[in-house]
Amino acid sequence: EDSTFQGNEATDGPGGGIRIENLTGEASVVRSSFLDNSAGGFSFGAGMFVQIPALTVQSSTFAGNTLPDGGIGISIGGAVPGPALIQNSTFDEASDDQYALYFSGLDSGQVSPTLDVLNSTIVGPGGLYVETNQGVVTVENTIIQATNGRAIATDAGAPITVSWSILSSPLDADIADGGNNRFSTDALLGALADNGGPTLTRLPNAASPAINGGDPAVVGAPEFDQRG
Repeated sequence: EDSTFQGNEATDGPGGGIRIENLTGEASVVRSSFLDNSAGGFSFGAGMFVQIPALTVQSSTFAGNTLPDGGIGISIGGAVPGPALIQNSTFDEASDDQYALYFSGLDSGQVSPTLDVLNSTIVGPGGLYVETNQGVVTVENTIIQATNGRAIATDAGAPITVSWSILSSPLDADIADGGNNRFSTDALLGALADNGGPTLTRLPNAASPAINGGDPAVVGAPEFDQRG
């Protein structure tokens, strides 16, 4: 909680900022920042690499991280890609042609591979990549802007359910349209900046389609945004 991991490097292996691998337990990241971390070689997760049964990331920012392979901000995967929640968080990555967020949806038979991305902003060469989705992945009330590729992609398995979200790329077979989405749309975001609160965020510009574009009957939304 309330921590910053900046300028760290994994020269040979995943997890430039943090690497967590365990067959039991869970991890949470709250109001924290992962900035300018890197992972070298054939590696994953420049900001964070996680291979545990459960992960929660809330009100946190991943930006400026670099690596040659998948999951610039976070890579969740391996033998135990358990239930993961990304909520009220910001990804602002620009490393090569990779995806800002990587999730292995392989069913290990130990923990159901589920991922929920809620109320978040993801900007990167690619947005969210799910490898072999044998579980359930949902994206709700989220902006995903790909600067050099697809907003959402999976190589096999079930499509990813998206609702009340703005994606820079079109609707395709990797996406199950849950309704009220805007595809092939620029969310018109401002630059990563201090917009109040403990972490940097990307504020929508005045003309952004995200403003007043959410579900007016939303249930279970957090009381506060990422800034608190």
